Amino acid sequence: MITVQELAIVPVKSTALVRPHSVHVAEQGIVEDRRFFVVDKEGSPVTQREEGKLALVQADYQPANTSGGERLTLRFGDGRLAAGALELGQRVEAKLFLRQVQGNFLNGPWDAALSDFCGRSLRLVRAGEPGQCVDIHPLSLLSQASVEELNRRGGSYGSFEVSRFRPNILLAGCAPHEEDEWLEQRLRIGGDLIVKVVMKDPRCAQVTINPATGERDADTLKAIANYRPKERYIYFGVYATIEHPGTLRVGDWVTVL
Repeated sequence: MITVQELAIVPVKSTALVRPHSVHVAEQGIVEDRRFFVVDKEGSPVTQREEGKLALVQADYQPANTSGGERLTLRFGDGRLAAGALELGQRVEAKLFLRQVQGNFLNGPWDAALSDFCGRSLRLVRAGEPGQCVDIHPLSLLSQASVEELNRRGGSYGSFEVSRFRPNILLAGCAPHEEDEWLEQRLRIGGDLIVKVVMKDPRCAQVTINPATGERDADTLKAIANYRPKERYIYFGVYATIEHPGTLRVGDWVTVL
């Protein structure tokens, strides 16, 4: 039996993971996931690859609802906090993964807090629409068994925690790398959600960064390549698109249709 072991979202792209018990998955993905992104003073996107200290920032985003407007809280690794209701400022456009993303700078305490914590001039942008800031496709999936297989076969490269790979959905009950076999197949997760696995997840240097410290501490890519099939990219996990929206919960059953 395959089940959802853990869920993870990142309200601000490249910051620390947030692990909710349930989320609603719309056609464009999880609304709260990667709703914001960070840029430098030139307007270029900044991720953990350029600024490791983003791993030590945790974001709590509350979308607008019947009880009020949008709110954002940033908690920093040194204990500081920046929080408030969102007020959209100047329009801005940036290039993310070959996509032009339009959004707005935010009026409020977040830019100053981010810049002070990271020691460089940074600004926070709210994307104009949900789903614009995902890496390639809306949902990433990875099995616990695949991580355990990496740790078993990675040899001298070390042991790796799941959070280094930042999957939206961590699966239990799979064989190692079973998710690779689901390409072009549809999965029902829980009662209503149906997703289609569309490609394997090509990994980048971000997986070499320790999520607890923000420092590069292991050659994770070589550890994966040490035993995985030799392909153009180093793959680990899969991406999926949404065919039917629904609520996703920890413990949901996963059925390959």
